[in-house]
Amino acid sequence: MSVKLPPHVANPGLAALIAGSGFPSLERFAAAVNHRGWDLLGIKTSYDHVTVKRWLAGSVCQYPEVVAAVLSDAWGVDVPVAVIWPELRDGAGPTPAHQQPWVPDRTLGELSILVRSDMLTRRELLAGSITVVTGTPLTDPIARWLNMGTAAMSVAGHDGPGRIDVSTVEAIEQATRHFMAVDAAVGGGVVREAAVGQLKFAVDLATHSGVREEAGNRLLMAIADLAGWVGWMSHDAGMAGPAQRYLLYGLQAAGEAHGDGARMLAVKNLVGLARQMQSLGHPATGLRLIDQAVNQLPSRLNKVRALLWSLRAQTLASMGRQ
Repeated sequence: MSVKLPPHVANPGLAALIAGSGFPSLERFAAAVNHRGWDLLGIKTSYDHVTVKRWLAGSVCQYPEVVAAVLSDAWGVDVPVAVIWPELRDGAGPTPAHQQPWVPDRTLGELSILVRSDMLTRRELLAGSITVVTGTPLTDPIARWLNMGTAAMSVAGHDGPGRIDVSTVEAIEQATRHFMAVDAAVGGGVVREAAVGQLKFAVDLATHSGVREEAGNRLLMAIADLAGWVGWMSHDAGMAGPAQRYLLYGLQAAGEAHGDGARMLAVKNLVGLARQMQSLGHPATGLRLIDQAVNQLPSRLNKVRALLWSLRAQTLASMGRQ
């Protein structure tokens, strides 16, 4: 039995974390926070399900580090306070992508920040400001989020001008194919900035325009695809940290969309992360990512499964040569 959440929340990240925490009710979650507050800080609190609903509605806990500690234990990975309440960053840098809750609104917001920073920052400075994550700190959070149910993308309710239709998404998909073709022909990340600009356009549409469910899901998939390609272009340009960050946001967007096409995009971005790990000298991390890709693959796609097993064998061979 999973915890029952309110139908509308202002903090979807906290909602996703509670939903996957294993607590059977908000009351039990609040009790765990009370107990941990006493153990951690020696404070006595009387939080209950009403208190937790207030947090979900947008309020901030008086002792946010206690909530973060309870959720970290429940998930088995580090959950920083800024993941739960981004407004408590106090000027610190954004939370690493692999630690963030996989909910569309949060992913699009953080991806928008990365894209704007990319467009305003020299390549060398951006590459030096984002570090690559390896090992279980990367793969464990990914594994847990991949096993969560997808959260719904917010759907703006207005009609008329500004509403996205399928033809708009098709144009973004066509632009992505064009960037892929140019990059394959020329290489070196020469079209990276243009692709980043197109990604900003797509994210802005998803964030600020009206969209129906079908077009919204397809737009989320288009963003997942383009973010993954921008990640690989960034890798080609020697920007390892930003490359991983883009691939992770592409993976999150794919994981938040619905359908077999979304699962294939998740596989594609997992493979991109795995290849990057292998090229950077971390084949063990790459191997774990490939295994996660295999688990995400729809069962009927045997040819793709065979390719993944071949990549897995190559990765194992490279580990044996080290």
